Order: sequence, then C-alpha cells, then structure tokens
Amino acid sequence: MSDEMQRAPELLAPMVERYAGTSMEIDDLRAFDAREVPQAVVDAHAEVRDEHIAGVHCTWLDPALRGNGLLVSLHGGAHWVGPGPLHWDWFSTLCRETGRAGLLVRYPRAPEAVYPHALDAAETVARTLTGPWWAVGDSSGGGLAVALASRLRGTAHAPR
Repeated sequence: MSDEMQRAPELLAPMVERYAGTSMEIDDLRAFDAREVPQAVVDAHAEVRDEHIAGVHCTWLDPALRGNGLLVSLHGGAHWVGPGPLHWDWFSTLCRETGRAGLLVRYPRAPEAVYPHALDAAETVARTLTGPWWAVGDSSGGGLAVALASRLRGTAHAPR
C-alpha cells in the first residue's frame, strides 16, 4: 500500500468532523449534491473543469498533472446521492496529497438509473483513458471502483 493511502485515515478525520451534524435527509442530500463543485475545491486546484467523456458527465481536477497518473473517483452516496461536499473534499485532498490529476465520474444514480448503469458509465469512461490510472471511491463508490477494476482486469484499460 502506498504511503499516501496509508495516511488516508489521518486525512479523512478532519473532513468528517467538519460535516458532523449535517442533515442526512434524502431531499436535503439530493438538493445539496446538485450544487457545483465547492469553491474551496476550485480554489485548491490550478484547474477544475467539467467534460462529458463518451456521454458521461465528469469533472477534472488539475488535468495538467496527468503525467503523474490519474485518480478516477467514483463517489459514495448509496448510488442515489452525491457527489456532496464530503466527497469533493476527500477527493480534492487525495489528489493534492498524491500530486495526481483527478477525474470524478458523475455516474447515473438510482432511482433514475438501475444496475448496472453506473458501472457501465464508469467503464465507458475508463475505456477512453490512456496512461496510468487508479480507481478510487468511498462507500458505494468504493464498491463501484472494485467492480470496475474486476470488469477491466486483463484488458489494456485496467487500472493499476
């Protein structure tokens, strides 16, 4: 395991504390996650931009750092909410701490989309990527990251 990944608990603790007491009602979460990338994340990166890759909405964090590798994030949220501020904060910190570019895949969510639409969208994006990349995610997004790596195993498009 890389040094950066071993430090994940240390990096996550202040972020979790910051959002303690935030409403967890479905309607509140859905309204909250519909916002743009939080300003603190925009301010922390040289470039943040949206792009539709193979028809899937994605957001880049510092794409100029692709030479250092790419972290592809599949956010948590039980497949029906997100990305919310905690997802953005975690992913932004991970990209900055590792010095890598980031790509957050805004996969289709339930109930509008059903299994395997989110995984299919992530695979569609992954098959367009070149160079070294890593699939990362939290909670349900972590499950999607593992499923994506499994689906692409043994292909030229597999993550590291």
